[in-house]
Amino acid sequence: MKRIVLGLALVSMTMAKAQDLNDIFVSGVADAERFANAYLSPVSEGTLYSISTGWYNTADAKPLGGFEISLVGNLTGFKNKDDKKAFLLDPEDYENLDFVSNPGQPRLVSTALGDIDGVDVFVEDESGLFREEFELPSGLAGENLNFIPSGYLQASVGLIKGLEVKARFLP
Repeated sequence: MKRIVLGLALVSMTMAKAQDLNDIFVSGVADAERFANAYLSPVSEGTLYSISTGWYNTADAKPLGGFEISLVGNLTGFKNKDDKKAFLLDPEDYENLDFVSNPGQPRLVSTALGDIDGVDVFVEDESGLFREEFELPSGLAGENLNFIPSGYLQASVGLIKGLEVKARFLP
């Protein structure tokens, strides 16, 4: 479930903001996974809050065989959540990733919700022959978006004695 939510968050971030995360994969699988987990963790949390609210449309149960199909949308705000907008990237925790300015020193970088931009990092192989520099992505707040949108398709069918079954499809 955790990986599904992480995947959904990654897809929604890709749709919501044209931010290229491909550069981080140059650093290797372990570094890319560590960075992606820290970068997307607040979005995953916000998405979970968003999809767990508003799960009903009415208090009335459907009659036997009655059904309802609805499209439900939610917004989760994070304007006052400064602790969710940045994380401490310590180059000691990464195999190949380091900062261009002040290498080896831990530094706050943006999460997918943050607005810290202009953080340049580099990836260098052990022999020193390969070196790639790139800028880490900022987040939604850098585009003046202080919410996480989510939406799902919900269908419910009435059963006997006031019971109903609901199903949701998360695109």
